[in-house]
Amino acid sequence: MDIDQAVEIFSSRYNVRREIDKQILQLVMDGKSYEEISEILFYEPTYIRERVTKLARKAKLHSRYRIMAAIYSIEKGEKSENQGTP
Repeated sequence: MDIDQAVEIFSSRYNVRREIDKQILQLVMDGKSYEEISEILFYEPTYIRERVTKLARKAKLHSRYRIMAAIYSIEKGEKSENQGTP
């Protein structure tokens, strides 16, 4: 599984429906700053920060770094489930 799939699973688990929010999650996972994301998506940095804060609250997390950790955890969890023991 790759990060894109993990972002989709995270979005599904936490009912993230807006395409802009999914794009923001993907860019956060790419290591982009709020400024960089705002330039890519043509929104103000404060709007991007607000969206990330709302996504974090929705998932009962406290920061963008916790969101990243949750998505990495999904990615690694799925990998370990798929690898299994022979």
